Amino acid sequence: MEDKRKAIRVSATLEVTFREVENDLPNGARGQNISETGIRIPLIHLPAANSLLEIEIRSDNFKASVKAIARVAWVVDRSEGKFPFEAGLKFVNLGPAERATLHDYIVHSAEQGGDQEIHWLD
Repeated sequence: MEDKRKAIRVSATLEVTFREVENDLPNGARGQNISETGIRIPLIHLPAANSLLEIEIRSDNFKASVKAIARVAWVVDRSEGKFPFEAGLKFVNLGPAERATLHDYIVHSAEQGGDQEIHWLD
């Protein structure tokens, strides 16, 4: 079977702020894993499917924060804990500098090995 994977993702604890494009209320979360194509975050409130979010991702390992537009690709209802939902966000507008920042972070994290959990994303 042909391998169609396009990007690796690594487990990461990243500070993420976001707001729905059609809503001025900011929100925040800690990213759980990230790739050059998207990020998984825990949420308190259920976002609308396919809604667009303006996001900003920060890490001490970044030279500058990463800003992007992302679409809610999927949501899982965990119905437990402080964050009852998880969402997968797919980057739909990510500039070259931001993509390079994520690429460098992901490659460095993957090279570090250790307890980093590495997954391939389709």
